[in-house]
Amino acid sequence: MKYHVLGSGSQGNSLLIQSREANILIDCGLSIKKIKEQLDKSKTALEDIDVILITHGHIDHIKSVSGLSNITRIYMSEKLFEILDNKQKLNHENIICITNQDKFNIKNISIQAFPVVHDCIDPMGFVVSCDQEKYGIITDIGKPTDEVRFFLSGCTRLFIESNYDIELLMKSDRPWFLKNRILKNNGHLSNVEAGKFIAEMYHPDLKEVMLMHLSDECNNPQIALNTVLKELRKREIDFLNIKAVLNDGSFSAIDSNLIFSN
Repeated sequence: MKYHVLGSGSQGNSLLIQSREANILIDCGLSIKKIKEQLDKSKTALEDIDVILITHGHIDHIKSVSGLSNITRIYMSEKLFEILDNKQKLNHENIICITNQDKFNIKNISIQAFPVVHDCIDPMGFVVSCDQEKYGIITDIGKPTDEVRFFLSGCTRLFIESNYDIELLMKSDRPWFLKNRILKNNGHLSNVEAGKFIAEMYHPDLKEVMLMHLSDECNNPQIALNTVLKELRKREIDFLNIKAVLNDGSFSAIDSNLIFSN
């Protein structure tokens, strides 16, 4: 498998995962125009997308769901479908309702849904597997649970939220109710929490970690990478293949303890 991040963060989230036979999008929080532009970079047409998997109903993950429901199949929870169907015009023929425990195949790709903790209706993560590759995706999550740990064990790549630096959050001009929402166990993962969880999930066959959904105001790639690396080193884990994803899908990465931009 291979992947291409179309967008990550409050401006819109979407992740392309490809195998020899299938093209899958995780979320569609960008405009259709932007999705097409980003897909062009990987020489993929929007019409080539087999399915779109929706993690949850926040607008930065479902912005173009209505229009895209006329183009390809979209998998989402039944409760989310009921809510969206009252607000948006969805093509019912292309909506497939799933639960957060379902396992299914899209051509040669196996997909396992699992529940996560986040402040919305029926949020879920996904494990996407093909051949010897296993990708774990949790882009919005308040805290890791034992169930999350179970499903993400043995992943060869992790796409995990690293939303904020606690000091930058507390110093920001955001109102307290918003800070409290982010800090709660059903809000978002801090850089420290992401680092601790990555350390828990680390194993010798882990190839890469992508830090997702970085806050523009309360985080930056260098702080996120340094904090995660510090948490790994506290536990004597020598792992450097970590990238912090920016809004446009580009990234910053660790290389021999130095941070450089792509």
